[in-house]
Amino acid sequence: MTVVVASKRYSVIVPCYNEAHNLTRMLDSVRVASKNRDSNTLEVLVIDNGSQDGSDDIARAGGAVVLCANRVSISRLRNLGAEAAQGEVLLFLDADMEVPPDWLDRIDEALAAGADALGFVEQVPQEAPWYAQVWSQRIAARRSHDMPVDYLPGRNIAVRRQLYLQVGGFSEALATGEDKDLSLRLIAAGASINSVAGRPMMHWGYERSFSELLRKEFWRQSSHIDLLARHGASVRLMRFPVASVAVLAFLCIGLVAVAVQQWQVALLSFFLSFLPAVGVTFSRGDGLRFRPVAAAQLAFLYWVRFQVAGLSVLRALWLRATTRRSPRP
Repeated sequence: MTVVVASKRYSVIVPCYNEAHNLTRMLDSVRVASKNRDSNTLEVLVIDNGSQDGSDDIARAGGAVVLCANRVSISRLRNLGAEAAQGEVLLFLDADMEVPPDWLDRIDEALAAGADALGFVEQVPQEAPWYAQVWSQRIAARRSHDMPVDYLPGRNIAVRRQLYLQVGGFSEALATGEDKDLSLRLIAAGASINSVAGRPMMHWGYERSFSELLRKEFWRQSSHIDLLARHGASVRLMRFPVASVAVLAFLCIGLVAVAVQQWQVALLSFFLSFLPAVGVTFSRGDGLRFRPVAAAQLAFLYWVRFQVAGLSVLRALWLRATTRRSPRP
């Protein structure tokens, strides 16, 4: 990896593919956050992945340096940005994010307090559908104060450049889960990673339909097997995929019991399939447990997530098994 000598304080790195509808808002928010700082302390790098909607022109007009790629992975886009970056601190930001005015001030405060990497609480706009609102409220309630965490989303990470290079950046071998993988490697290297509370970032990339939510969740959950293969079978990495497969199994048993009219077995199986979702809802301190409607909505979303994750994990296991059995040319 070619490394550029750091000559600025911050490098904002934005992967981009057909983000014309989001880029101006994101760039404007970064400009507001940096308005009281020397213009030479911050650079914005937009790594365009072959956009066809004029995203590159919008980025240049907004003062960003545009690097061109050709339909590569999200990890490769971010790593390309990091290779060209001149900043001491790398600020990975997706084009559909909007940062608060005190964004850089809070980054400086967190770094001065000892954080090596950090991310901010996010929220979705008021027009977002109920499932996006409930999921956003869950994270905001859980991270209502500054706290150490074991995972930061790739769309919202600030990290010391030297440490990022030390751990090798984002893994380009992963199709998804690359942000969780980076978080685990940072922690293994002794880094302190924190969630920063206060005024949240706005996430405009929320799912517009429930079917989109299901598709994205299926894709996101496919990373579990790869992460286990890379980092070992820890409780942290095993608990969710194992629970997801178990929940899916109970649901299937319940459906079969209904088909053969074994009603008691069906009721017990459906109860057991829903129990983990209820348990997570009321055990994680999400701040929704005393709001019956929101709590019920959150439990339903967790139940759906378990089902989708179970299917995704089984598919990943099947693909890995068939790949190993395939004869080599």
